[in-house]
Amino acid sequence: MNKILEKARAIEQEIIADRRCLHQMPEVGVYTPRTAAYIKERLTEMGIAHRDCGVHSQEDREKMVFAGYPDAPTSTGVVAVIGKGGPCILLRADMDALRVREATGLDFQSENGAMHATKKYRGKIDNAIMSYVKDMEADLKAARPERVFITHSGCSREVVEEVRSYLKELNVFCEILETRAGGVISSHCGPGTLGVLFIAK
Repeated sequence: MNKILEKARAIEQEIIADRRCLHQMPEVGVYTPRTAAYIKERLTEMGIAHRDCGVHSQEDREKMVFAGYPDAPTSTGVVAVIGKGGPCILLRADMDALRVREATGLDFQSENGAMHATKKYRGKIDNAIMSYVKDMEADLKAARPERVFITHSGCSREVVEEVRSYLKELNVFCEILETRAGGVISSHCGPGTLGVLFIAK
């Protein structure tokens, strides 16, 4: 652990610079070409192999063109693998921003009328989780029907069963599987976290 901290401290200023650079150029929704390009450039500089991921459907691309992005890419996600062998740890982060004007006055505040902020679910955890799941209803109904996963880091049985009942009521999936999250590092995870995983058509 000490060696990891030493290595992290050695590149602390680089990490801060990267974070501030990305914070200044937020991109909205699934259209994040500059963000993806920056990440790929930095990974290349560090000698880390990477590839595109998160392919957009034709419908999504048409929406981006309609919204004023004529050069809408087929993909704006980036995935990289560091090292080899197992066990593995997943490190995941969002790249998109919201149309919220930043007024923090920081030297690195956003310059384009958007900022990196995400929807927050408030209230009791049971209600927050169900609100999160129901917000995905349109995507769930358009998902491939073979199976859907309820993946969590230790939610109560009542919450899991409520989510399962909701997914059954959608009458979309042939199979509903429950799994426990392993090693995942993310900006929105912790004890009691739950996610619904599915494959888009």
